[in-house]
Amino acid sequence: MNLKYLQVLVAVVECRGVSAAAERLHISQPAVSAALRTLETDLSARLFDRHSGGRRTRPTPEGIKLYRQAREILHQWDAARASVRAPDERPPKIRVGVLHSLAAAEIARAEVVLRERHPAWRWRLREGSASSLIADLAQDRADILWTSLPADGIQSRALWKEPFVAMLSKRHPLVLGGRLSLYVADLKGERLVLRGACELPYGALRDAGIDIRIAARAERDELAMAFVGRGLGFAIAPRSLASGEVVPVSVADLGLSRQIGLTWKRPEMEAAAEALADILSEIRR
Repeated sequence: MNLKYLQVLVAVVECRGVSAAAERLHISQPAVSAALRTLETDLSARLFDRHSGGRRTRPTPEGIKLYRQAREILHQWDAARASVRAPDERPPKIRVGVLHSLAAAEIARAEVVLRERHPAWRWRLREGSASSLIADLAQDRADILWTSLPADGIQSRALWKEPFVAMLSKRHPLVLGGRLSLYVADLKGERLVLRGACELPYGALRDAGIDIRIAARAERDELAMAFVGRGLGFAIAPRSLASGEVVPVSVADLGLSRQIGLTWKRPEMEAAAEALADILSEIRR
């Protein structure tokens, strides 16, 4: 049994396909398929059901069982490597700049899982605005950024796209009326809670047709959502920020979204970035 084969298995399960797994591991699709065939031959078990010419790969019950065990084996291997490090050699510190408008629960969960699964690194997560994070990376105050990206690049990895929606109080007439989706025109005349932490370019809301009649301004998203929950107005924000008294409602013709991902500058950060990306993809599933 080869640890590389287990890494391939984990990647195929988490990426839900051979192509995406090959991209994550930076190897060819035939190499991924060959590793899966070797595993199935060694274990005399079918680990995946392949559909649509192999583009969609779904794990069998045996594949799921092996996936869970493989994750534990790889975790134990990381821990073993950390345990034999020379006593005077400190684990490398990985400084991760985190966009402050990401969901707090996801950030906290990511830090806990990172420390559990990858003790060979000392993880340090610190929040900041999109512009301050870019400056931190440029001036070597951060190693990896978990932030909004313009696109997937050479030293970046896009993870998910998140739509901007209308945040309304659960007592708002539109919510009480059972509206699951709105149009920009439905918000005309409504007062807006303006988010200081918004990543959208200046003028994006006005260009999208939003009526800018400001009810309140808030630098912190927590305060903006509290204003919305109290009925002071509505906000345009990423869906993941909704909680408690606030209901996210899709706006069909708004057309605004953000792409969340990782970016880094130094090539030696790639392994840590991939480890973080794997965990974030799992948390979002």
